[in-house]
Amino acid sequence: MLRCLGTMTPAATLVDVGCGTGRLLRRIASLWPGCALIGVDPSPQMIETARALSPGITFYVGGAEDVPVLSGEAAVVTSTISFHHWTDRERGVREAYRILRPEGHLVLVDLAGPPWLARILGDPPYGGIKERNEILGRVGFTGIHHESVVHPYLLRTSAEKGPYRGISRPAATGEDHR
Repeated sequence: MLRCLGTMTPAATLVDVGCGTGRLLRRIASLWPGCALIGVDPSPQMIETARALSPGITFYVGGAEDVPVLSGEAAVVTSTISFHHWTDRERGVREAYRILRPEGHLVLVDLAGPPWLARILGDPPYGGIKERNEILGRVGFTGIHHESVVHPYLLRTSAEKGPYRGISRPAATGEDHR
């Protein structure tokens, strides 16, 4: 995951969707101390733990389908082992697209095994290369690249925010938005 983040600069903002307790964000903070880091997770308990373990990193309770971050704020959006749990994967990818600045990058690492593996593990069905290509392409991502990591059922997908396609949301308001 970390070697995919070569586009990060000291002033960049990275949003980790499905951040859990913030482990990836803490690692990124040690490598790029000047970056603004934001973690989003639907579990209030995970966010509470993340805040306690990660001073200096901003955390919000929220799902992939409704990320409490302003449009165009992020240089990079990451998601690790949460894509298969998203209620509406296309809506989540649209949110990633919305919060990315032009030419921003999405790095998605998730399980992509066969249906029998998801059933054995009690997981929702995994999204493989075909589903990811279809969703990312419809939303407007370009330069889509897939690579197996660690083992063949863990797939890293990276993509760049392509031309604007009118995917927007009104300006953020309320206490959960910056």
